[in-house]
Amino acid sequence: MLISQLLIDRYAPLHDLCEKTVNLYLMTLDRFGEFLGGRQPTLEDLDDLVVCKFLRWRAITPHRGRLCSAASVLKDKCQLVAIWTFAAKKRLVPEFPSLPR
Repeated sequence: MLISQLLIDRYAPLHDLCEKTVNLYLMTLDRFGEFLGGRQPTLEDLDDLVVCKFLRWRAITPHRGRLCSAASVLKDKCQLVAIWTFAAKKRLVPEFPSLPR
């Protein structure tokens, strides 16, 4: 299942997310997909090592000509962990996230 599909179909309605917040999540998923080689991220991509590598890549890879801030990397981490935790609670993925601080 695509993470964006889970976000739009289940996570956003159950958490009463506004359109702007959903767009922020989708931007994070776009960057995650860019990191994965241009494909849409799936629930199978929610792995501790893959997400840690993505966050490091996000911090050091320029986007639109500049690096993103540390706050943006933290936002990306929080959003991925939120969706991942939701998926784990619903037993859509086998493990809960365990990322370093």
